[in-house]
Amino acid sequence: MKENDERIEETFTINYKAAKKIIDQYGFPTYSMVGKESSHKFWEMVQHFDHDVLLQQTVVRMMDRAIKQNDASVIDFAYLSDRVLINLGREQNFGTQIKYNFTKKTYVPLKIENIEVVNVNRAKIGLPPLKEYIAQMNAKYDGSIPPKPKKRNFHDAVGRPKHVIERLRNN
Repeated sequence: MKENDERIEETFTINYKAAKKIIDQYGFPTYSMVGKESSHKFWEMVQHFDHDVLLQQTVVRMMDRAIKQNDASVIDFAYLSDRVLINLGREQNFGTQIKYNFTKKTYVPLKIENIEVVNVNRAKIGLPPLKEYIAQMNAKYDGSIPPKPKKRNFHDAVGRPKHVIERLRNN
């Protein structure tokens, strides 16, 4: 298990450094630059760089500009912008960020800024209603052991050891 964790950490570090280099040299990899699939895969990496919310914010701004030119995924943008807001301790707009509620035995959304219009926001970009999304997540992970709740914050958002986070920040 320790060897597996080390490989995961090594891959994460490589991906993080590569993503930063790509952002610095080219900006966000848009559809016209790399195609839809590669653009989405890049977003998937950035979505999990919770230890560097500043990088995530930079990518959100770049994606926002690209969306205006139909050159990036508005759904990917919604997930990342919600993730950034939650990582900053704020409320999300689209209800994409959820956690497992052990008492209720269901997934629930993290804080939402305006719950009355969240389904309108979701519909505008092609996401299903929040209730349906929660049902999908419950069905998808039915029978699996739900993840233990993690405190997501800037300092150790993905459970990385403190020395790894410091090394990443300094690169």
